[in-house]
Amino acid sequence: MDSALRFRNILIAEIIYIVLLVPFPWLLTKHEMQWVFSEEGPFEVLSAVFWAALGLLCFMTAKQAPRRLIPCGIAAFVGCARELDLHTAITGVSIFKSHYYLKTPAPIAEKLLVGLLALAILAVLVDVVLAGVRALRQGALRQDWMLTAALAFVTTAATKVLDKLQSFVHDFTGHWLPQIYGLIINALEEGVEMSLPLLFIVALVQYRRGATSASTAYSTPAFDRR
Repeated sequence: MDSALRFRNILIAEIIYIVLLVPFPWLLTKHEMQWVFSEEGPFEVLSAVFWAALGLLCFMTAKQAPRRLIPCGIAAFVGCARELDLHTAITGVSIFKSHYYLKTPAPIAEKLLVGLLALAILAVLVDVVLAGVRALRQGALRQDWMLTAALAFVTTAATKVLDKLQSFVHDFTGHWLPQIYGLIINALEEGVEMSLPLLFIVALVQYRRGATSASTAYSTPAFDRR
């Protein structure tokens, strides 16, 4: 595998990228910060593009492992749809929150259809996670692609913590964080969130190269394999 795609290099690149996000509040005005990291800003737009690209790559690579990659492709397009706020486009609220089903005055038939869609999406996401757990049990953590995928999952959890950090501090202390800290948290949350599909794309490339290498090694005559 190309040494540039080794997990260690990917980890270093991700750390450098995160560090580079921190100075944004000092480099941009408050108005510029609000636009850059808004729903219409470049980070959100690129995030949707990268999720869609990941979905396409998964389907293009599905021949190597259809049981594993087709659900991953669907999950990637779900990520793209979420970045485009399509999960609220029909109902006006998130289809994954109980508020819509319990308190929204929508027709029962609509709630049933939307609920089935939400359950189908959750089933795909659970399937992807379980596939990752099975791969871990089979020793995949020794491979670069699994390490990169695990880094992406850990990063995903970190963005969720960042998303709730300000409200948690307020609920716990009764005070909001100083504005500069809020801007840093927002830059880290949106910036790191954009890197998630890129990490999964790298993991997919690593997986493809590893599978290709294994296939080549298997097809090589025994006396040529040293």
